[in-house]
Amino acid sequence: MDCNLAEIRDRAIYASGRESSRRKGFPVTSISTQGYPTGWFALDLSRRIAPGTVRRARLMGEEVIIFRTVSGQLAVSTAYCPHRGAHLGYGGKVQGEELICPFHNFKFASDGACIGGRNSAARITARLNTYPSVENDGMVYCWWHPSEPVPTWNLPKPAILSAAQSAGTGVLNGSAKEIVESFFDDSHYSALHGITLDDIVESPSSDGVRMTAVFAIRDTLPLLRHPLEAKISAYGMGFTSTLLTIPGVDFRAEIRILPTPIGPWDVKLWVTTRAILGSQGSRPPWLLSALGGCGAARFLHWGMWYLMRADRVIWRHKSRYHQPSWATTDVSNKAFHFWSAQFFID
Repeated sequence: MDCNLAEIRDRAIYASGRESSRRKGFPVTSISTQGYPTGWFALDLSRRIAPGTVRRARLMGEEVIIFRTVSGQLAVSTAYCPHRGAHLGYGGKVQGEELICPFHNFKFASDGACIGGRNSAARITARLNTYPSVENDGMVYCWWHPSEPVPTWNLPKPAILSAAQSAGTGVLNGSAKEIVESFFDDSHYSALHGITLDDIVESPSSDGVRMTAVFAIRDTLPLLRHPLEAKISAYGMGFTSTLLTIPGVDFRAEIRILPTPIGPWDVKLWVTTRAILGSQGSRPPWLLSALGGCGAARFLHWGMWYLMRADRVIWRHKSRYHQPSWATTDVSNKAFHFWSAQFFID
């Protein structure tokens, strides 16, 4: 089967709701929006988008670009020039407040409008499609919704403000929904990871676009030798924050899980961590105290990727369109499925 026929096959399979047999690594340039969640999604680290920079990214099976003007204005747009289809991420450059296409030198403002070409007579009426974008805690996010181009809700502010941050990314097989759901799936912690939840302090509950839960973990983290409380907050399918605290100890950490769908069953996952070890109250566990704030953030970052090794095997090989047969104990999972439906277009 040649490349074009394979792409047509995978688009049809994905849109029809049947199991995908897409080969790993096969590029997809355009697919139906069916199956992609709406909301805010992480694209890149803010520090990588310096003034005058153009960077490439993928979002929902499409190519996009991120650029920043000399004055600092951030913009996210489709990657292809509306004139002749040149990819602006390859040779496109920022001059002042304008993005210049490398093919015919058409100029675009940060809002996507074409404001001229090589000479004053050159002009096109078509414009770049742009996405609303924000910067939050060192990450660039964009809003994606086919029928609602203006954001209807905002991301939360960082729970921890400190210089000690660790960030990394990787591409996983699976879906953003599965990744977010795993944090609320209380029964899978012990079955898959061997982590015992000693107490469900707050059962998963939803309030609009946010779902929260609080779990207590004891006696399963021997390196810490302290109970750990995890408050999980998900905002849509692209943002999950876990705030970790140790009761009676002046230690706090925030782990952000930021899955961005880049194609059918492919997700670019960003993980960022921040940690604070204060001077008030009891001293932190010896391990965290020895690491310090920055070291603790890195340790938690590594630990999160380590824990997800088992999840990645499940996500990679599970049925994509399986209709759950709920167990009587699947209270959290059913609540999550009901809440998450609002982020998918029928």
